[in-house]
Amino acid sequence: MRRRRREVVDPRRQPAYTIAEAAHYLDLPVPTIRYWATGRGACEALIDVPARHPVLLSFLNLAELHVLATDTWSASVKPARRSCAR
Repeated sequence: MRRRRREVVDPRRQPAYTIAEAAHYLDLPVPTIRYWATGRGACEALIDVPARHPVLLSFLNLAELHVLATDTWSASVKPARRSCAR
């Protein structure tokens, strides 16, 4: 009898947090997190979320949002932010 291989899923990438929970944990406004996670109009999201309907964030997403909030953005994120601010 053959054993099936189980896929190893990284728990840090699993959708687990709502936008409201992330806002609470990171002490950020809910609309800011929603904007960074889903984008708005022509501006794309700044992070990739594992679940869209409803939007659920992973632990790694929380880490990304923390970095965005502390203004230590990489050179690739700053231009996207500027273009969306217009």
